[in-house]
Amino acid sequence: MDDFFKNTGFESGGMLNLTPKQALTLCQKGAILIDVREEYMNRFKMFEVPETIYCPFSILEETYLHLPLGKPMIFADSSGIHSNEAVKF
Repeated sequence: MDDFFKNTGFESGGMLNLTPKQALTLCQKGAILIDVREEYMNRFKMFEVPETIYCPFSILEETYLHLPLGKPMIFADSSGIHSNEAVKF
């Protein structure tokens, strides 16, 4: 799966970071976007990608086992704070 993200994004703090355009391109190639925003935050703007799983950060610990671990995933939120923490988790 490392090849899926090869030559994309930039590393910061030991984590791969993507621009919105890079994330969209990877989602169009089969990556699943994991939206970790809380419900009240994702009502305003939806991510327009082929496949999104809503997994609010506040319940990630309870629900992460239901994520498709065999597929490339991109964690996203509105500011990058919760998605960063979700990846670390």
